[in-house]
Amino acid sequence: MSYSQLKTDITSYMHRGDLEPLLDGFIARAEARIYREVRALSMEATTQLTPTQGVSALPADFIALREISYPVSASYQKLGSVGRGLITTYRGVTGNPLYYSIQGFDVEIAPAPDGSITFDVLYWKRFPPLSDADPENEFETINPDLFLYASLIEAATYVRDYDYLPTVVQQYQEIMQKLNSDADTTRYGEAPVIGVI
Repeated sequence: MSYSQLKTDITSYMHRGDLEPLLDGFIARAEARIYREVRALSMEATTQLTPTQGVSALPADFIALREISYPVSASYQKLGSVGRGLITTYRGVTGNPLYYSIQGFDVEIAPAPDGSITFDVLYWKRFPPLSDADPENEFETINPDLFLYASLIEAATYVRDYDYLPTVVQQYQEIMQKLNSDADTTRYGEAPVIGVI
């Protein structure tokens, strides 16, 4: 679905042609909601980082981190996520990296590698925002219903259509939960998750 088609669908579903000047804002806020709440397979991306003194900038399209690892002999060492408090205790220490912490737009790795190590990073990415100049992106193309219902939430909220709002919220949540569930199933397989009591 193109950006112009998404705008047409919003006005059609809302039965309100007078919303035209507000559609760009509805869609921008819908995208912000989607990137806060959805972690779909098609949002996953990989990159490699080589930190300097244990710190490296995150990719510009970064939303959230899934995994950082580096090669050790014939396998990979995954780093554990820790808070800022613990990571600072390792500043100035070098050795085999064990942990990472997100600090703003950077990732800090500790202990800092005592040599040059390239880390493999698996993360969730943000796609370029939709606009008249950039009318499609890969994520919106395969999930047009997600973008439509997220935009309808914004539109129904704006016009205070509290009768219609629960319907579009439910539709959006069902799509979001399905996308997130599919990603979890792919990550963990079909086996049930068993916790320790």
